[in-house]
Amino acid sequence: MESVGVIAFAFGQQQGDTPKAGPSNLAIGFTTEQIAQQLERTGHTVFVATQWEVAAANQLTEYRETRVVSEFRTTTHYVTTRQVLDESLAYFKEKGVTKVVVVAHPLHRALIMALIRTQIWPVGTLRRSQTQRFKVWMGKIPYDRSPGNLQRWTRNPFAFILYVVRAVVLGKHGS
Repeated sequence: MESVGVIAFAFGQQQGDTPKAGPSNLAIGFTTEQIAQQLERTGHTVFVATQWEVAAANQLTEYRETRVVSEFRTTTHYVTTRQVLDESLAYFKEKGVTKVVVVAHPLHRALIMALIRTQIWPVGTLRRSQTQRFKVWMGKIPYDRSPGNLQRWTRNPFAFILYVVRAVVLGKHGS
């Protein structure tokens, strides 16, 4: 069977001196684990790449190799979605991965997939793997409306769309 890479993109960052996951990242961690287990049951070797916000959810099985592509540093540390994608793809290339599953909040995932499909963000020879089958699980990932969320653009769809426009037009990412 083929090796499959699963990229878990964080959505929201909690304040504090220690890494902790908010509701969106808890759901992303849980969904990532469910997808990885399903792929393993069908004979695939699975590698996971994620951000510290999702790794902090402690939902991912310890026996599976997981690479945290952005480590917890400070509350001001910000990694763009593109950086996470590029670091994940480099990791998957090392591992001989041929297919990728993108796990993210539904609106965030729609943006990522549009950028991949249009080759604005090329993924080389990697193919998407069974993502339609997993979209139902990803559809349950909530916005992070928790009081500790530092990234206001992850609180509701309007704020996220405004953030994306600002990022595209002004090239400004993060808070």
